[in-house]
Amino acid sequence: MENEDIQWCNYVNQVHHRKVLLVYLAILHKKNKSRSKPRWHVKPFLKERRVHGHCHCLTSELQLTNSELYQNFVRMSASTFEELVCIVGLKIMRFPSRPDILSVGEVLTATLRYLASGESMMSIMYSFRIGKATVSKLIFQCCEVLWDTLNTKAFANSGSENYNYKGSHSIILLAMCDASYNFTIVDIGAAGRCSDGGVFSNSGMGKGFMANSLNFPTAKDIDSNSGPIPYYALGDEAFPLLTNLMRPYPGRGVRYYSGPLDIEPDEDNRWATLEMGALRPVNQLGTNTYSANAKIIRNKLKDHFSGEGAVAFQYERLVK
Repeated sequence: MENEDIQWCNYVNQVHHRKVLLVYLAILHKKNKSRSKPRWHVKPFLKERRVHGHCHCLTSELQLTNSELYQNFVRMSASTFEELVCIVGLKIMRFPSRPDILSVGEVLTATLRYLASGESMMSIMYSFRIGKATVSKLIFQCCEVLWDTLNTKAFANSGSENYNYKGSHSIILLAMCDASYNFTIVDIGAAGRCSDGGVFSNSGMGKGFMANSLNFPTAKDIDSNSGPIPYYALGDEAFPLLTNLMRPYPGRGVRYYSGPLDIEPDEDNRWATLEMGALRPVNQLGTNTYSANAKIIRNKLKDHFSGEGAVAFQYERLVK
């Protein structure tokens, strides 16, 4: 009986040891698998960059055969591109460590395409056949070089043409964006010395607003009292008041009333003083002119957002 007990204990110990060994081998295998080397140093399709990549295939062909399409692709002419290569080439050059090193032209073309088209990094990776980590790093570095280099060269001999009121040189980017901050209309290149209102009036964007030719949707009701209100853009005090372009009431020390609109202000203490614009009479617009229709529309919007269209946080935002 004692021998049988001893044999049984030995058997149990052996089974336990085997289980422990199997668990250890499984853990060791998992660690070795996670540490295993990649199947290749460079993905095979990336090795075909010089045969099928955009820079060596598409842009080289367009540069020689169709200058208009080439300019559309990188947003500059071939001669301007070569001039830019000479300006920033030494700063974005990658020092050779492998025979397939990226050239200055490839880095610059990929960066310009990214800036011009708004494509994702993954799209640039596939079209130019540059590794994902590499392309994001190169575009970031190239943008920094372009900014630092061109910023000092752009206004070197411009005199006071682009000298703005902030004491620096600039060109004006006039743009309109939607509710998601996507640019919908832009006007770029006016001299920095010009006012925003002047640039707007002389731009295609401004003329489109003035002529009401920007294809805004048709007017719609926003409440039960105002009637149809046209779609409009919002601008600051530099822009005129139009039926399709609303701007804030100007002035400082303005007061707004947060109580019921049928209570006389003197009988209630719910007036608050603001530093920036609020619900002021529409005819106090400084030098900007406006149409009678624009005045009516803005008054309707004022009444709407003071009543039925009011939201809980609007007066807090005004005070801030």
